[in-house]
Amino acid sequence: MKCYVCVYRQPSPNRVKLKRTYKVGSDRRGLRKYLELYRSGFEPGRACFYDWGDDPAFYAAEEFLGDVNRASWGVCRRDVRQKLQKGDFVIFFCAKEVEDKTWEYYYIGLGTVGEALDRRIIWSAEEYKPYRDFFNLLVGPNGAHREFIYDKHNSDWRERADAPYILFDPSKNRTHFNLADPLLVATYRLEDPPWRGGVIERWHLDNECVRAIYKVIPKRKGSGKRLRTGQTNRGYPHPFQNLSRIGDRGLDQKRQRLLNISNEITAR
Repeated sequence: MKCYVCVYRQPSPNRVKLKRTYKVGSDRRGLRKYLELYRSGFEPGRACFYDWGDDPAFYAAEEFLGDVNRASWGVCRRDVRQKLQKGDFVIFFCAKEVEDKTWEYYYIGLGTVGEALDRRIIWSAEEYKPYRDFFNLLVGPNGAHREFIYDKHNSDWRERADAPYILFDPSKNRTHFNLADPLLVATYRLEDPPWRGGVIERWHLDNECVRAIYKVIPKRKGSGKRLRTGQTNRGYPHPFQNLSRIGDRGLDQKRQRLLNISNEITAR
């Protein structure tokens, strides 16, 4: 069994990318609605926690399948996806840009892998037909590049598409995603001095659930417990963490602990 901690980023809307994506929005089922939700999520009093590009595909799972726990994962983190098999699980956090140089980290939940597919089967097997409308499929029925949200991955789409297309197991005891009111666990401010978290995020440990999640996330080598490793890390400040070294029994315990926390958060 394997387990990874992954952070997806939700940057504030980019006008150029929005404009270019809106142009194809009228021809794609659900795309304009997704863009409106994403854009409005940065307005005062509004909230949205979807990834730009909808990968993991939380929006598509809710919109097309009526269940966020049936999300798929098919564009980002091919280095993780190519290692995943049925029964492995991924812990997701959303890093939301709230203002210039400030990001808030939200615990979204965890997903247990139900299937790790060659995505071409989605176009040939009728049981996977609902996923053909998802924005993170990357390939069309003829195997050509299929992407609607800018910037497109024109240079490396084949490499990303060659890694498995992950479908999460929607069973209640296997997967729990919360996009409605996820828990704020940490904040990153670039201008903060190092002793106040300027290089890493600061966790809000006054909250009981945050403390419980913090205990589950392992220490990074030489840097303590944290999601972020610095202002930049080869252009990506949130490298994944592999928890698999603790063994299957320990991972099962972590999964159950996080599922219990997720249920507690949504019950409040």
